Amino acid sequence: RGAGRRWGGWLRTPPLLACIVLAIALAPTVCGQAGSGTFRFGNIMWTSEGNTVSFVLDVVVTRAQAGWAFDGTAPDGYSREGDEVILSGQEAPQFFYGDRQVDRVLRMQVTESSVRDNWIRGVVRLPPHTYPSPNNQGKPWTAQYTGCCRFTDLLNNAGDPYALSADVDLTRSSRSATSAVPPVVTVPYNPVSMPRPTLYVAADDSASIDWSLGKPAIVGGAVHVGALNTTGSLSVPLAPIAAMHTAGAYCANTSSSGACLYALLAQDSSVAGLTVEGWVRIADDEGGYVLSTGEDVRGSCPFTGAERVRRCEMSVLSIRVNSTTVTVGHEVDEAADPYFSAAHTTFDVCSSSAEVCEVLRAYDAGMSGSMTRKWVHLAVVRTPAPAGGAACAGGAARLQYTVYLNGVLLGVSEGMCGAMNRVGLASHGALLFGAYRPEGNSSAYTEATLAEWRFWHGVRSPSQITGSMLARIRPAADGEAPTEGVVTVATHTSSNVLMALWDFTVACEGEEACTVSRVDPLYPTGGPFRALLGAAATEAVVTAETDSSGVMFWESAVGAMEGVDPNGRVTLLPKKGPGLYQVTVYISRGGTSGRVPVDFMVHVVHVEPDAEGLNTLCPGGLMGCAFAGNQFMPTLRVMGDVLMAGECSAVYRPGPALSSDLGGVLYPCSVAAYTGFQVRLTALGEDAQRALGPGGAPGDGPDGDSTLVGFAAGRAPEGMRFRALRAMTPAQLEVTWTPCGGEADRTVCLEARDYHLNGSAVLPSVSSPAACVRFVVREDPPPFFVAGLSQTATAVFTIGRMGRFALHAADDNCADEVGIAVAAGSEPLPVDAVLSGGVRHPPAVGREGCVATTSEVTWAPSYKHGGYRKTLCFEARDRPDGCAAGGTGHAVQHCVEVAVRRCVYAVQSQQQLQHVAGIYGLDWMRVWSVNPQVLHPDYLPYSEEGREVMVGHLMSMDSRRETAGSLAQRMGMGLDQLLDLNFGLDMEAPLALGQEVCVVPNSCRGMAKTIQGTIEYQDPGSVAEGVADGTFLPAPGAPEMPGAK
Repeated sequence: RGAGRRWGGWLRTPPLLACIVLAIALAPTVCGQAGSGTFRFGNIMWTSEGNTVSFVLDVVVTRAQAGWAFDGTAPDGYSREGDEVILSGQEAPQFFYGDRQVDRVLRMQVTESSVRDNWIRGVVRLPPHTYPSPNNQGKPWTAQYTGCCRFTDLLNNAGDPYALSADVDLTRSSRSATSAVPPVVTVPYNPVSMPRPTLYVAADDSASIDWSLGKPAIVGGAVHVGALNTTGSLSVPLAPIAAMHTAGAYCANTSSSGACLYALLAQDSSVAGLTVEGWVRIADDEGGYVLSTGEDVRGSCPFTGAERVRRCEMSVLSIRVNSTTVTVGHEVDEAADPYFSAAHTTFDVCSSSAEVCEVLRAYDAGMSGSMTRKWVHLAVVRTPAPAGGAACAGGAARLQYTVYLNGVLLGVSEGMCGAMNRVGLASHGALLFGAYRPEGNSSAYTEATLAEWRFWHGVRSPSQITGSMLARIRPAADGEAPTEGVVTVATHTSSNVLMALWDFTVACEGEEACTVSRVDPLYPTGGPFRALLGAAATEAVVTAETDSSGVMFWESAVGAMEGVDPNGRVTLLPKKGPGLYQVTVYISRGGTSGRVPVDFMVHVVHVEPDAEGLNTLCPGGLMGCAFAGNQFMPTLRVMGDVLMAGECSAVYRPGPALSSDLGGVLYPCSVAAYTGFQVRLTALGEDAQRALGPGGAPGDGPDGDSTLVGFAAGRAPEGMRFRALRAMTPAQLEVTWTPCGGEADRTVCLEARDYHLNGSAVLPSVSSPAACVRFVVREDPPPFFVAGLSQTATAVFTIGRMGRFALHAADDNCADEVGIAVAAGSEPLPVDAVLSGGVRHPPAVGREGCVATTSEVTWAPSYKHGGYRKTLCFEARDRPDGCAAGGTGHAVQHCVEVAVRRCVYAVQSQQQLQHVAGIYGLDWMRVWSVNPQVLHPDYLPYSEEGREVMVGHLMSMDSRRETAGSLAQRMGMGLDQLLDLNFGLDMEAPLALGQEVCVVPNSCRGMAKTIQGTIEYQDPGSVAEGVADGTFLPAPGAPEMPGAK
């Protein structure tokens, strides 16, 4: 199927067989029961007119989903082609346009389906959306398609939310890039010989496309503090939110929640508790403080002495991490200098939790239990300590810390006394990320990377911590709270509500890391509290990436080093072995401003190449192999008639044989095609499955009766048609396409999929790797004339001799044909001249034109054509293209001047001078007199057949105004005789200066006087002088022959 259409013309087969032949392999197993992940593939495309953008979603989801939204007209009650479904999931899919407008009900028209593989594919055509401006204040509008959850059987990111983002900048492009990659791409894999399989993310217009790796959801970014041991940190001043706090009053909405956060930090013993959690990656073994409170280095403290320490410098909460330990606690005010003391508890990771230690050891090849350069999740819960224990001085509250590392309990501290005087505690300090007591202490800075730090009012349970640490909390852009409820006076002792969230995502121009000057919280989304919680950077704070190995929010299946190359080739790193992996690649037209996602699945299949180069499945009886009984991965070849035009390019030419294997010019190489001219390919799918012998072992013969091969296609160019010619191996699929609509670059990807029937059971199927053909579509060019006479050349003929000249027309379109004819409005061919029908030359690359035609003009001028000179124009016309009805094709003209020599005659075989003279009504003596090279008047040797003789004198006219009639009189010639020797001579018009005329003077009949300039020549014996009235003498009645009277 292509472009949402069924493949027409499939072989007539029994219903079950037809179902299999039509099936496209989108997943190797059946899953997608209610409650499981159902999203499999997604792609966003858009076009625009002005500021109005039309978005189209290409989506594949599980077919058998519970609920009325997926009911359809298929016999089993689910949907099939032609039905409409409403997309659903554990989180309902939504489309955000990026300008605060949202579509929450997405209706998909089903275009393809598979009962056996349990999927449907379709398009969601969103209503045209008009943006207020071409871009968002110089940046692209970012549209997003979001929901949950991803397909359950994935080996990475299974069950995770998905978020596909598309950038729209209408000042740079009026449409998005488009991809032809199938929803599932199969790649062969072998842990020894093919540990890093590759595939191409084929795209249309690929010459102008940029590729980049994407993330499967909004996984956010990170910041790197203290780079290269500098004083880089982030500081959130506490004075503004402390000013909002009044004892006993708690926030009732997000506008006053700053008071709540300050109360939590200031050790208010009446609250339910404080939970702080986030991700950290320390850069060295020493590590350092990732979170604390202390003096705001960007502000000034108005206090001195003990008040300065208590209000500005003292840390009311601190978290420190090094390679093997986590230290948490706070500082307590004292009466004597230095006016504070530390209350900390340290947990040794491997001593405290063998489970966490094993996780850290499995993190890298070194099997180290160290946290250095590893992403770890910390959760610290501070609550009032249980009753008991010694009383704290000054009536201070006792506080207890519970620490979780990667969701596993690391330990619980003993009760520790808090501050004695909480009034104004830390009221003029700052919340510090990556520093501890920074004033004048450079060693207090930590080099680390931070991501997704959250502050909760209340106690997060272990299940809540583990349930959310691998997922990012995404408050809605319109201000919705990420958790239910708010903290009030009545609920502040038990509420569990998010107070603040810094995800540390900072947008940079381009793809490289950039310096951070300020990080605003992701939550609250509005109100004065959001502005107050902006974290100012000191120095050397830069953006960073979150982990993509699966430790944090997502796991990439692509090798980090190779990634995706400039041609769209993706190198996979299937760390979990064979199976299904999710991959997201962004494609854009020239730069990252117009990126759209291609979110697809890769089926990594374990194979072992045999001696014949075939990929055998389940090598060595692989335990747990998903393809038991299926012996080989099918192969796919694409055949067509092409001419190689380079190492990585070919030109399509029509032919009946389809004899060229396109393996050498598959994507990213290209095949040139032309607008309006059909291209035809044949896909050959083969499977080497062997028939089983008596003992059940594969035999030598093919399993022809029970093995079929079908085909699959990714998104195909509009108008492309598919027709199955054969289902038995080798199966055949005919692909035809007539590109219309101007120059473009279009790609189609095909796969072959086997089907084996073992008795009444169907064996697990597998697909071949995709074969993609990239068509570079060019406008049909007009033909042109080559290798013939130039526009100004003259074709010269001689009377009596057959002459010729060639016309050679060509066309760069190898699928075209060229014909040559006399152009409309041109002088007609002279009498007896013939234009041949033309000889067609087969297509060839490396010459002028790929197809060519040669025609020839042949002519033997008659004795009356001497002096003939006319311009003849010829037309070369190609075939009309198949897109425009009633077209006539392109035509070009080429004109040739054709001339016949005057006074020259080519003697024919066995002709003598007497015969030549008789043709022109002359006597042999006058002809002989103008041919001194003829030694005997009665003998022209036969060996000299075709020799040329003069039949008169060439005379160049002077300045006298003489007409043809007066010239004939003076030369003693009959007027008809003069006209026979000079084709087209005007009898009445004066002869032009320098005009050449062929004359045969008759001394007996010519005028005795002739004047040249001022000199007069006279022949007294001229008969013409005796004619008193000066009229013309009559032409002789018969040729003068010897003995005539």
